Amino acid sequence: MKLIQGILRHGALSTTERYVKRLSEDLRGTVELLSSDASKINSHPKEKGSA
Repeated sequence: MKLIQGILRHGALSTTERYVKRLSEDLRGTVELLSSDASKINSHPKEKGSA
């Protein structure tokens, strides 16, 4: 976490922790959305003549 704090130039470690927590929550929602879309795509059979 200290490395990330240094890269982001946050003075306080708690700022970096809040930032990383929020980022992980946002990414979790995105991954869940992509996973559900991928399962819908994979469950449909391909149409004839499509590549």
